[in-house]
Amino acid sequence: MLALWHRENGDFDAARALLERSLAMREQLYGVDSFPTSRTLSQLGVLVNAAGDEDAARPLFERGLAIAEQVYGADHPALVDLLTNLAFLERQQNNPAAAQASSERAVAILEATFGPDHDRGAGQRSSSPVRHGVFSVSAGERRDRVSTGDGCECCEVSRQAFL
Repeated sequence: MLALWHRENGDFDAARALLERSLAMREQLYGVDSFPTSRTLSQLGVLVNAAGDEDAARPLFERGLAIAEQVYGADHPALVDLLTNLAFLERQQNNPAAAQASSERAVAILEATFGPDHDRGAGQRSSSPVRHGVFSVSAGERRDRVSTGDGCECCEVSRQAFL
């Protein structure tokens, strides 16, 4: 995806423009309440959050999650990445209770789907953003770390949302 390339190279404006264009196309092609639209909203939320605009990221994550819940139901595995992204944002915004709730909901969905001992459920549980406190960097540091690719855990998780 070209937007990911721009993001990895520190050009957040170009990446955002491409994702916003992709969002408009998916809304037109699949509808405003489709899962492809939901995924693009999540990707755009990750991008604007990594660029330091946490306030713009929240409505993107929340709208994406609401669409996914409408399309698949409240306990579908398609919600896990959206819940994880929201948990990261909530922790960044110093709301640990909400972050914990989102993270625990994601883990519960994975465990219900794959079982408590499956790699995906256990991995999500052990890498919970709330447990590891990976949100101690500022927005500027997040942006710098993403653009330089220094491998910080919070940026690596954000990077995975684009894959």
